[in-house]
Amino acid sequence: MAHDLFISYSAKDKVIADPVCATLEGMKIRCWIAPRDVPPGQTWASALVEAIGASRVFVLVFSDGSNNSPQVFREVGEAVEKGIPIIPFRIEDVQPSKEMGYYIKALHWLDALTPPLEKHLQKLGDTVQALLVTAREERPPAETPEAKVPEAIARTKTIPRAALLGAGLLVLLVMLSTVAIVWQVMQSKGTPSQDSHATETRIAAIAFATQTASISTATDIPTQTSTPALKETPTFSPTQATVAVATATSTSIPTPNGTATQVAFIQLATATMQACLHQSPIAPLSWPVVLCDTFFTNPNGWATGSNDNSFVTVNGYIANGKYHWDWKSKVNIVSHEIPRFAKSVSDFYLTLEGQRVGGEGEVPYGVVFRYDGTNYYFLKIEAENQAFSVELLYQGQWKILTDWTRTSAIRPNLPNRLTIRAEGSHFILYINDEQVHAWDDSTLSKGTAGIAIHIFNPGDTAVFDFTHFELRAP
Repeated sequence: MAHDLFISYSAKDKVIADPVCATLEGMKIRCWIAPRDVPPGQTWASALVEAIGASRVFVLVFSDGSNNSPQVFREVGEAVEKGIPIIPFRIEDVQPSKEMGYYIKALHWLDALTPPLEKHLQKLGDTVQALLVTAREERPPAETPEAKVPEAIARTKTIPRAALLGAGLLVLLVMLSTVAIVWQVMQSKGTPSQDSHATETRIAAIAFATQTASISTATDIPTQTSTPALKETPTFSPTQATVAVATATSTSIPTPNGTATQVAFIQLATATMQACLHQSPIAPLSWPVVLCDTFFTNPNGWATGSNDNSFVTVNGYIANGKYHWDWKSKVNIVSHEIPRFAKSVSDFYLTLEGQRVGGEGEVPYGVVFRYDGTNYYFLKIEAENQAFSVELLYQGQWKILTDWTRTSAIRPNLPNRLTIRAEGSHFILYINDEQVHAWDDSTLSKGTAGIAIHIFNPGDTAVFDFTHFELRAP
């Protein structure tokens, strides 16, 4: 999204930063503010650097929190380095530290120490508009793509011959390794083992399988291609079952050569199915249940266990009516979990009940649906701010279908029930049984469904308890 202005603030001052953003955007000034405008799948640092570089004005919400924030200090330094005008908007009577003062002490300040805040916000908006006019007049004309081509071609001619030779040898080695691997696979193709199938299943579910918007380097955001490193660490191990009993409707299902344990498992899954159906006035009772869980047991094969890798430290378990997630992220990551026995559907009714019960940082949660193995829709809510958004991951690129929208239907610090009803390309969103939104999109026609979260900042933590998941289809 093109923008005019970057807003830098401490997380402690979000209650001020949000009105700053709203006031400026009400004056037709396009703002960039985190975490709202951090693209899913992009690292936090790269998103901030790009956003600051594309800004024409930088507003610093200055307080004791931002004065002592290493993150804010780095953002200010980036703006100074790029020559972007900085407006310190002081909301607390504090003096800048030596480090911060190095950048901003000589600047003209706007004080907002006395009420009403609206008066100071209007003055801030007027100042920004004046700076934007000045920046627009002084900005040099952008180079045309044609002007850059000769320079790029000239650079390619300076590549040392030794480097080209080394690259060629590396490609040759990769090709030889690939041929060897293919030969080994062909030799063993006739006798696939159960272990190889189990490994494949674990890879699909490992660490709450991750999809991202764009990958710039192999170490940027985890994807399913990162499995060799993950196989060396403990993985989530779904409860083992010899039959897929998630959709069982009777305790009399025949089990050839079945043991008492298998029969008991089927009976338990059936009892779970009958007990967990969510009684809601919006549920289409004529649509059969495809999958349902109240998380006392794990008949549907949700991933559980612990994992610590270069992307996340995570622990998940199912007990006492809760699917418990405990996350600490090392990168900006969108992660989802699809149950092992999930079925692909087109039209559907999907419900998830859950609550964030701990952690630090803003971590939206929600559901993914019409997941086809690569692409999916993602509905997420930020309960503390009573906001939701809908996005689509398609061919490695994220598309915002519904930008962050506030609704009083979301209950902060309480469990929330998210429900989506899809028929063809039409989707209806309910939150706590109240219809809050509807949209149309025909990109994906069918797929599976699951649970997902989005952690923006490396180092942020999040603890969730999910208590109900139900999927119906006609």
